[in-house]
Amino acid sequence: MQLLLTKSLNITSKNGVALELFPVHMENGFPSRDPGLWLDFLYPPSKENTHELSAIECEKAQDYMRKHQTEALSEDGEKAFTIAGDRLVRCKP
Repeated sequence: MQLLLTKSLNITSKNGVALELFPVHMENGFPSRDPGLWLDFLYPPSKENTHELSAIECEKAQDYMRKHQTEALSEDGEKAFTIAGDRLVRCKP
């Protein structure tokens, strides 16, 4: 996974977890344009694979992702997240 080095996105989940995220380079375009690809892009739901966000934090993350033309964010370059509903969920960019 390749991160884009730029100013980070700092958000806090509803349960108080502070996240410093960077955009992930998306070589294969945007999986949300294809329902089959989108389902393959997401990890199966589990408590450790999601962070519930407030509406404000969710919009902040979506704006950041649009600005950097990505559908994935990562703190460490190993685990990636995307927005699904009102949550950050693990994904496979």
